[in-house]
Amino acid sequence: MTTVRILTAALAISLLAACSSTPKEPYTFKARKVTIITEPPGAQVMQYRPFGLKSEDLGVTPIIEREVLILTNVDRSARVNWNEALDHASNLVVLVRKDGYRSRKMKLAIKGFDTNEFTIQLGR
Repeated sequence: MTTVRILTAALAISLLAACSSTPKEPYTFKARKVTIITEPPGAQVMQYRPFGLKSEDLGVTPIIEREVLILTNVDRSARVNWNEALDHASNLVVLVRKDGYRSRKMKLAIKGFDTNEFTIQLGR
C-alpha cells in the first residue's frame, strides 16, 4: 500500500510540473565558441540576434575562443519572422567594422561543437 501512495504522489508531482504556468520560449539558443580573425586586425565585431533580442558586442579582433549564443531550434507553431529565423539558424550573424575599411554584415556558419574559426579580409 505504501508503494501505491508513493507512486501516486510521484505522478501528481510530475503532472503539476508539466502544467507549470511558466511560459516556454518558442526558440532555443545554444552556446558555441568562435575565433574571429580579421586582416587587418583591430576590427569591432557586433553579433546581431533575431526576434528583437539585444545585439552583443563581441569585442575587437582577434577574438579567440569567445562563447556566443546560436539559434538552434524554433518551434514550428511559433509566431516569429521565419526569414529572420532562417538567417540566424546555426549562423552567427555579425557586423564587422574598422575605420578606413568597408563595414561587412555577414553570416558565419557554425558547425559542430568545437571552436569555429573564421578569417575575414577587410576591404577598403
